Formats: sequence, structure tokens, C-alpha cells
Amino acid sequence: MKYFVLFSLFFLYLQQKSIAQNVDENKVVTVETFDYNYANGILKEITEDSVIIETINFGRLAFTKKNVRAVHDGVISRYFNHIPNSSVPYFVQTGISNGEANHYYKNYYIFGNEFNFGLTEKLNLTAGFETASLVFDSGNSFPILQFGTKLNLLSERNFHVALSSKYYFNSEGGIFMLSSPVTFGNKRTNFTLSPNYLNYDGSTEYTIFLNASIGLLNKSRFVVDYIRIDDETIVTPVIEVLFRSGFSLSLGAILAEDGSVPNISFSIPFGRWKKGFRKF
Repeated sequence: MKYFVLFSLFFLYLQQKSIAQNVDENKVVTVETFDYNYANGILKEITEDSVIIETINFGRLAFTKKNVRAVHDGVISRYFNHIPNSSVPYFVQTGISNGEANHYYKNYYIFGNEFNFGLTEKLNLTAGFETASLVFDSGNSFPILQFGTKLNLLSERNFHVALSSKYYFNSEGGIFMLSSPVTFGNKRTNFTLSPNYLNYDGSTEYTIFLNASIGLLNKSRFVVDYIRIDDETIVTPVIEVLFRSGFSLSLGAILAEDGSVPNISFSIPFGRWKKGFRKF
């Protein structure tokens, strides 16, 4: 075991040392972080513990070396590795926040619509509605609306904790849900355990939702939710494909105890992403 530890430490030392040795200062570089974010600019300095670049839009930025995966020469075109919908991969929320001005629209199974806004680096706001009741109930039922907030309480490299609230309602009543998602991993590959408190129809319920997101190829990942409410279990496995524009398409199935149906979902980023998010 001690040899494994020594080898790991030595490997990390060489990795950090190679960052300083392989990149010249005063040239255009792209900094890649362990969260699969990318920033490019003119390399100004590499210190013992930091990588410093000069960017066009945000001025001088300093990255802690322990958070830097690599420094690449030139501008690399891999911005799609940033996951714009990491806050909510499918339905179960993670402990990861959007980030300020990173917004996206998400569609669930054609009829579900949700807008997710990154108000600050830690605070998210969601709002949405469904149209299935208008189509299948001939407009007799008022569409279900939803509003929600999420506050990131803690965010380390591979550990994130948040507090989230959502309220679903129409003319017939509503459901209030309070959650505290805990996420292990980065924005692309992670596992989330989310304890939930639900209040609906005058009763309360405590349950746990699960989500797993696993990076597959450079542009895709496997996403699955496990949801159990009122003694009913729903599992939603999908394959998500992320395009360079930030648009993502998810195909899979909705599995329930009484059967399964095909599933399709997609998300469209806007806000800072559309203005060149991470292209400094």
C-alpha cells in the first residue's frame, strides 16, 4: 500500500511540474480544469501553486494548480465538455449550481417545459409548466405550473451540497417539495443522493431520490434517475448527447411498476453560454 501511495504522490508531482515545464509564458493557452471547464487567454505566470492568464472579457484570472487538469497551447475547441444542465441532468436536482448567467430551457417528454436560471454563482431559480392536460384533457384541467429555488451550500472539487425547494400546483391543489441534494463527482460524472420532504393533499412524505451521471464518450453520458413517491417507483435511464452549441438531446425510457414508455428530452442553453461561455 505504501508503494501505491508514494507512486500516486510522485505522479501528481510530475503532472503539476509538467504544467510549468511544457508551457511558455506570454502565449495563448487554454486552461482545462477538473470540472471540464475551459478558459483561454495569454499566459502571464505560472507560480508554485497557481496558473495565471490574461483574458479579454474578464481580465486576469488565477487558477489553483490542484484544480487544473492541463494547460494546452492555443485555443482548443472542446467547450462542449462544459455541461450547461449539470444542475438538473434529468429531473432529480444535483448539489451543483448553474453558475451566474448560465441559463437553459429543458423539455421533458415533449409536454414538460422548464426554465432554469443561474442568478448568482450559488443561487438558481426554476419555473415551468406542462401542456399534456391541454392536449389529453381537452383543456378541462388547468396546466400544472412549477416554481423553485436552489441554493448551493458547499462546493468543493468533487463534493457539492445544496438546499432546494419546488412547488407544483394547478387549480386542483399543489405539491411542495424540499430537498437537500448531495453530489459526489464533477459536473459531467457524478452521483447524487437527495433526501426529500413532500407535502401534498394534507399529508407529508419523506423519501430519497437518486441520480447517476456517467461520462461515456467525449460528447455523451448516461443519466438515470430513481424516484419513489407514494409507493410508486419511477426510473428514467437516458443517453444524453451534447453538441458543440450546448444543445443536448436525451433518449431513453421511463420505467414504472405498471409498464414503460419511450422517453425523449432536450435542453437549450442561453444567457452566458450563447454569448461565448468560457471563450475568454
